[in-house]
Amino acid sequence: MTDNKKRALRQQVKSVISDPVLPLEHKVARALIDTGEYLGTLTADELAVIMRKVLYTLVDEQKVAGLDVPLVHNVSRMDVSIAAGEAAVSCEVHIHAPIKAFITFNYVLENDHQSNNGRLRLKNNRLDVHEVTRPFDIGAKAALKVMGVRHIALQELNDVNGVIRRTLPPQLRQLGFKGELADVALELQDNGTMVVYLTGRQP
Repeated sequence: MTDNKKRALRQQVKSVISDPVLPLEHKVARALIDTGEYLGTLTADELAVIMRKVLYTLVDEQKVAGLDVPLVHNVSRMDVSIAAGEAAVSCEVHIHAPIKAFITFNYVLENDHQSNNGRLRLKNNRLDVHEVTRPFDIGAKAALKVMGVRHIALQELNDVNGVIRRTLPPQLRQLGFKGELADVALELQDNGTMVVYLTGRQP
């Protein structure tokens, strides 16, 4: 894949990923601008769109074999279901360059009742990761090993609230919210939704 093609594909994927969930993100941005806080309820589908953007951003931050080489990638699948106060997540990342690979993640998030402050945690600290590369592509296998995908994902999923605090503001900047999130509280409900409470700091 030539550099021009890589840049074009990267830009195309990024523009699709960054398209706002218009009703939801407008509502969040407007509330944070007007009152400094947002309280709302997300369906599993809305949470899936948010998680898709979060995952794209997390992968975008990673380096290949320690080199600051931008990955050309997209989140090819993101399925979320919420039931009995838990969110089951199954998703797939397709890396196009500089290596070619598919990485699937399966995990369950639950309310962290011990912290009692609106945090989510990885249920049983269990994360299933499956990496698929082309047959005999030793370079791709080695690069994924050096990246330590499972370790990175475990680290991030141990602080879901922190990940959202870090990755949501850039999505809201195009909608007028120029600040940062001060607090993120999340609670999965038995009725298949998630309550979200955000507070923001304007610059």
